[in-house]
Amino acid sequence: CPLGGPPVLEQKRREIIQIIKGGSGGRASARAEAEDGFGARVAPAKKPAPEADAPKPVLPRVESAPRAAKVLVMSDDGRYQPLKARSIRVVTYIQGSRARTVVDHLFENDTGRSLEGTFYYPLPGGATVAGFALYSGAVSVDSPSLFQSSELLPPLGDGSTDSSQLTASAPPAPQGAKRSWGNIQEARVVEQKRAREVYEDVVRRNVDPALLEWSGASTFSARVFPLPPKSLKRVVIAYEQTLLFDGERLRYTWPLPPGAGPQLRVSARVHVDARQAPEVTVQPEPGAKARKVDAWQVYDFPKLAGDGALSVALKPRNEDADVLVGGDVAGLPGHAFHARVRLPAKLTSGDEGAPTGRAVLVVDTSLSSEDGNAWAIQAATLRALLEKDPTLKEYAVLLFDVRPRWLHGPGFRANDAKQRQESFAELERIYLEGASHVDGALEELDRAAGEWLKPAASGERVTAFLLSDGNITWGQSRVDALLSRHPCAESLRWVTYRFGEAAVNTELFDALARSSGGRVVSVLSASEVDAAAKAHRAASVVLSRVSVVGADVKDLVVAGRPRLVFPGQELQVAGRLPAKGDAVLEVVTQAGSSPERTLRIPLPRDEDSTFAPRAWAELFVSRLVSLDDERLDRMVVALSQHYRLANARASMLVLESEGDYQSYAVRDEQVDLTNLEALRRREEDQRRDKLLGIALDEVPESGRAVVAGLAAQKSVLAPLLKRQPLRDAPYAGGDARVQAELTYREARRANRDDVMIYEAVARKRAFAGDTWGAVRALSSPVELRSQDAEALRLVGYGLLALGQYPAAAELFEHVRLSRPFEAQAFLEEALALDASGRYSEAARNYEIVLARSWKRHGSEVRTVAAFHYARLLAGLERQTQLKGTVAVMKARRSELAEPGAVAGFTGSKPIDYQLTAHWNSDSTDIDLWVIEPDGEKCFYQHKDTRLGGKLFWDITNGLGPELYHARTAAPGPYHVVVHYYGNNSARYVVPTALLLVSDRGVFTPNDLAQRRFQVRILPNKDARLLLRREELVAVKGGVSAQSAP
Repeated sequence: CPLGGPPVLEQKRREIIQIIKGGSGGRASARAEAEDGFGARVAPAKKPAPEADAPKPVLPRVESAPRAAKVLVMSDDGRYQPLKARSIRVVTYIQGSRARTVVDHLFENDTGRSLEGTFYYPLPGGATVAGFALYSGAVSVDSPSLFQSSELLPPLGDGSTDSSQLTASAPPAPQGAKRSWGNIQEARVVEQKRAREVYEDVVRRNVDPALLEWSGASTFSARVFPLPPKSLKRVVIAYEQTLLFDGERLRYTWPLPPGAGPQLRVSARVHVDARQAPEVTVQPEPGAKARKVDAWQVYDFPKLAGDGALSVALKPRNEDADVLVGGDVAGLPGHAFHARVRLPAKLTSGDEGAPTGRAVLVVDTSLSSEDGNAWAIQAATLRALLEKDPTLKEYAVLLFDVRPRWLHGPGFRANDAKQRQESFAELERIYLEGASHVDGALEELDRAAGEWLKPAASGERVTAFLLSDGNITWGQSRVDALLSRHPCAESLRWVTYRFGEAAVNTELFDALARSSGGRVVSVLSASEVDAAAKAHRAASVVLSRVSVVGADVKDLVVAGRPRLVFPGQELQVAGRLPAKGDAVLEVVTQAGSSPERTLRIPLPRDEDSTFAPRAWAELFVSRLVSLDDERLDRMVVALSQHYRLANARASMLVLESEGDYQSYAVRDEQVDLTNLEALRRREEDQRRDKLLGIALDEVPESGRAVVAGLAAQKSVLAPLLKRQPLRDAPYAGGDARVQAELTYREARRANRDDVMIYEAVARKRAFAGDTWGAVRALSSPVELRSQDAEALRLVGYGLLALGQYPAAAELFEHVRLSRPFEAQAFLEEALALDASGRYSEAARNYEIVLARSWKRHGSEVRTVAAFHYARLLAGLERQTQLKGTVAVMKARRSELAEPGAVAGFTGSKPIDYQLTAHWNSDSTDIDLWVIEPDGEKCFYQHKDTRLGGKLFWDITNGLGPELYHARTAAPGPYHVVVHYYGNNSARYVVPTALLLVSDRGVFTPNDLAQRRFQVRILPNKDARLLLRREELVAVKGGVSAQSAP
């Protein structure tokens, strides 16, 4: 089937086919030949142009991922849509190899209601957020001509040279200006989970906060509230990065967003520290004149248009390294340094390594592979690897998204023209979809290694080429845990690729290189694919040590901690110099038993760099975060607050006033940062279970005994609920399936961010029997928003309904880790763990729900948890393998039924029919109705019925749950209806999904754990929906379900 996607992606896919068929002469892409370094199309000359008219030489192309910000909101028809950006101003500061970028945005809310939007900003790979702010006011849109006004954003003066102040590059409107944006509200760095809890509490009070947090890969998202109707809202983000090196120059690139010029006003100002760069070239106006302001050369671009990029190229001052040294004005003693080291040829080896022999190409086919030019580059790299390396004799291709599969089935293929052409033809038919399950790919490689994935001869190794960004959105994401459980991480030699500024999982790439003796290949652009495809043949040398001599050094960090280095490789090194002295950085390598080779780099302190301290902190904190140790989180947050860093552990929070920060006790971590090594040792003494939110301190001894007993016996227990088998049936479903697929692909081309299109096609595939296809589609929203709890819950509900309980448990674990303040997060994870047969962990969660105090709906969640937990215990008591734990479980179940133990829990009396409803969106009013066989309706205004039906309560906000019991059900039809009043949240960017949990025969002597999960996506407006019709028939001693459609 042809590949789907927007028109630009269709063009790129046509180019892929051209590449695969060999029509472009082996080049990375046809477009690379036809374009200059900044994306402007160049017509080939029919004859040499006169010298005077010859085109100016262009800089080498830098592969840059899309950098356009977007604010997504839910439209009136229930679809996920972006707001229009109307004006963008980019202000850049470049000092040596470091750059700071401040992007000032204006977004238009053209609806008639106030909204909460989700602001997404993709950073270049390796960049970190350095600031975030909103302006308190908004400007009403009274005329379309407003958008082309050059004065829409307040003018920049010469005061823009103060890079430390956000207001220098995003100034407020001057007093008396025609348009006022109000006051700037700069974000403060707060621990991630605490920031989210405070933000959501403030939103419920209808006050205007904002929250910027990491949302996976190099993307940050910000929840912004309110976006006033028919108005422009001003959002400012700042980030810092280390620049790429193209072999001659340092390169800065900011791609222009789509529509720049006619639809979107884009302007820019670039500041360059002339002391660090003897030559500067700027694009798209190479002849642009610079003004000298203080120590900066300033370039202005009042109106940028087209589909190119704002680019700056700087000749480095030193051949081997770019060094910044500066004092920390915030108070840490001494100086910090950051060095970007380009290893000269004398420190590496020019020899070729061993022949490749056999190889496995691991190709990412997830949804994110269609971003930018990623899939085209992956295809071109695969082609070049097979065609340009004559020592690569046999190969296999493993595709992976949410599941792994072999392109041609298990086994190696000879690397000849016929076999390659068959592989390229098969790759043409790949449709990119689903989340990125690296754990699953490694597991399949482990399995294959035990059967056929072996080197051809003793002493050789199979090389694994990973053609992916490595960003993990499904399954295990902790890199150390991931690699430690997969032998293939060491047995295979891994080679990974980073193209230009693409955001890749550097932690995974570096770890694979360290564990396997492989390497990470950095490539400037697609035009260098052929050279990149030969890089794995280069021989390595050992990086013996990196140290500082001539002065004391503390907290030294080498990015990626490489053990081997290769020709052309770069190192990033940073540290702190607490005392005086002529410090020199030494990099030492050794090839085999030959003498060591040393590169000495002075670290002068005479040019005080304001960028150096934060550059060191960025590397140091990145190293701490990569350890994925919750015990170090407080240290990470403290450093992030000190140096204004946002990352996976620290978010940026905007509150309305200083009083709000005080009332929520939002303050900096009180830790001593002067001795970070001693601080790290102290922090590691903390208990990990407490930091993960799963400590059982509040749980009674009897509850802890149950959890411990089940944990000791978990190896002998099988799940009571059977996981549904996964079937791969892409052609099942007939014409209706074909039409559904065409509708899905068309909808995805129109708006890939719309979550509902994936749920709709997943439902069609599941009904057709293609359960693997359903999981692929259903996992796609997780690929798009891997940190969004509402999206994770929606997909988790769908997985429960599909009978994929272990995968659902992993998603709900992510929700619980990010939302430990929410009782519902523990309850929903417990349901998935229970269904997966992970009973000790389910019991742990149920006990935590019962024991802790919760700010919202704690009583209701405890009641539901007690019924589910007691049923779990009752079922396990009948398991003969658990004889030693039965008494403990019975005693705990009796405790739960004692008066006053759990409000609303009536003990383990038989219940013929039990329903619980859960939903994924806060501030949502959902009513559960049950129309019983005699026609009587049990609902919030009539909670008790003549037949004994009971609705326990009505929740008008929050996430549920609601609970219904028919203790003695009557024969006949039970109609389960949901009355959805609507989502009152201003955010509402993921559709509301409802999970209905149906249990029959609860606490009965023959309780067979009959449980069904059902998911339903709810419309945007008031609706009544029939969820299920359950026909109960009379049997001896009770009732039984005849059918459950």
